Amino acid sequence: MTTSKTIIITGSTDGIGKHLATKLAGEGHKMIIHGRNHLKLKQAIKDIQTQSGNDDIHAYQADFAKKEDVYQFAQNIKNDFDKIDVLINNAGAYFGSERVATEDDVEMTFMLSVQVPFILTNALMPLLENADQGRVIHTSSYMHHFAKASNLDFGLKHDYSAGKAYNNSKLYTIWLTRYQNKALRQNNSKVTINSYHPGLISTNLNNNDIKKNLKSMMLSEIMKPFSKNLDECTATV
Repeated sequence: MTTSKTIIITGSTDGIGKHLATKLAGEGHKMIIHGRNHLKLKQAIKDIQTQSGNDDIHAYQADFAKKEDVYQFAQNIKNDFDKIDVLINNAGAYFGSERVATEDDVEMTFMLSVQVPFILTNALMPLLENADQGRVIHTSSYMHHFAKASNLDFGLKHDYSAGKAYNNSKLYTIWLTRYQNKALRQNNSKVTINSYHPGLISTNLNNNDIKKNLKSMMLSEIMKPFSKNLDECTATV
């Protein structure tokens, strides 16, 4: 029998995050899901409970485009739980032709894919340390091979494109994973951090409210027939 674990999945109101939450809930784990839209979060709870037969689903609303929401999300988790076995940093987005930034002028793709996982991993580390074998999983992509990280222009203030922002963020995710693992080893921590590529998948990643350019929309449609299904993608976690 599988030992029940407490698992957080960010960005879990649709797509691979919701599918993975449903799968893990069906295995008997306590799930903590996250979303920025209250109605979608409410529906996700209902769907996951119905499909998994597991009522032990906890939901937290937070807009990760706002740094204060990220810290408040982590604090709420620490207030409500003593340990976290697995943190899966799944939240992300693919934006359009115009650069989108936070109030602090952090480019939004970088914020969601790199800065938020960094903040959450650090803030929740005490709870991960309380687990028998705490694990953190960052979501990267094969597209990191196409990154162009010259001059370390993390904010892409001078040469922005949606593709470059996405590809670079996935490379930085791998850098972050290596940096955090090195720091944990130096501190003799039992927590492990990995990044993974879920595979080419057709989800709502590109279906945010940001205006798309023609190239990104055409690419999404062309690649749909070659996409993996959700079961194939979650098998790599």
